[in-house]
Amino acid sequence: MADNRQIRVGAGLEESKYNQDFIDWLRKWGVPLLFVVALVSAGYGLKTRWTQSKEVKLDQSFAELEAAVSGSNPSPDSLLQIATDHAGAGSSVAAIARLEAADAYLESVRKGVRPGVTVGQDGAVEKAEDLLKPEEKAGFLTKAGDLYAQVYNDLKGDAGKSVLAVGALYGMAAVAEDQDDLAKAKSHYEELAKVAEAAGLTPHAEVAKARIAKLDELKNVVPPLAKADLPPVPEAPKPAQPTMTPIDPSQLPPGLVPPTAPAAPVTPPVEAPQTDPLRQPTTPEPAPATTPPVNPAPTEPAPVTPPAEAPKTEPTTPPAQPPVQPK
Repeated sequence: MADNRQIRVGAGLEESKYNQDFIDWLRKWGVPLLFVVALVSAGYGLKTRWTQSKEVKLDQSFAELEAAVSGSNPSPDSLLQIATDHAGAGSSVAAIARLEAADAYLESVRKGVRPGVTVGQDGAVEKAEDLLKPEEKAGFLTKAGDLYAQVYNDLKGDAGKSVLAVGALYGMAAVAEDQDDLAKAKSHYEELAKVAEAAGLTPHAEVAKARIAKLDELKNVVPPLAKADLPPVPEAPKPAQPTMTPIDPSQLPPGLVPPTAPAAPVTPPVEAPQTDPLRQPTTPEPAPATTPPVNPAPTEPAPVTPPAEAPKTEPTTPPAQPPVQPK
């Protein structure tokens, strides 16, 4: 049986040559290749850590912002400090903090008091120095308008943050209204409607158009007063007592009896105070003096009447019957 296997001369030398070429390639490029792999791994790790730290920092910034606006009267200074600490290109935290600070300034102007001061239910404040002066109101309105404009200019054209841009335009229009610049307020509302329609925020565009139609009807809010400037509260009038008019019986229809006046209330008799036998004095009270009985004068006895005797009745005898004769 013939052997089909063929032995090729020099096959071993050829395989050893391939192995030697691979070894030479590794000697030449192995170290740079390992360096590139290590560099890529290190870059990926650094990117992962940077992303995680950025997320942690973002969470901390939102937590600080939430703590600053959690109260009823947030401080504009603390909000502006948060905006400065987390400032960046298109930072949402910084934009929200600036909007909140501008809202705090605008609310103080409308209330007429300094930021952080609480107005009572009667519209007065405890201290007169907490009321804003006219020049302070103008300064707060300017600060609020500048903050709104800064937020709008930073986020203008960013489709992902159109809601914040619309909020800034609302604030700019409100500041213009408080400054009695209705033409400027109208231009801001027109810009707001345009941005809202482009971003698909149709309800905001409708609100802006409705505000434009009612700009002439806007009125300023009545400023609050100090308690010392308030007039005294008048006392409530006492209700008048009803009067009873007597009814003429002749004017009543037949069959009706005129009502009688209510009887006067009967006062119960006052009972004598009861004494406690245990608290009576120890010395006995003297017995009342007695008088001897008076003997009555003797009287003659009445005559005795004998009892009347009953009448005597004689017995009756039956009549005699005639004898019966035999037949």
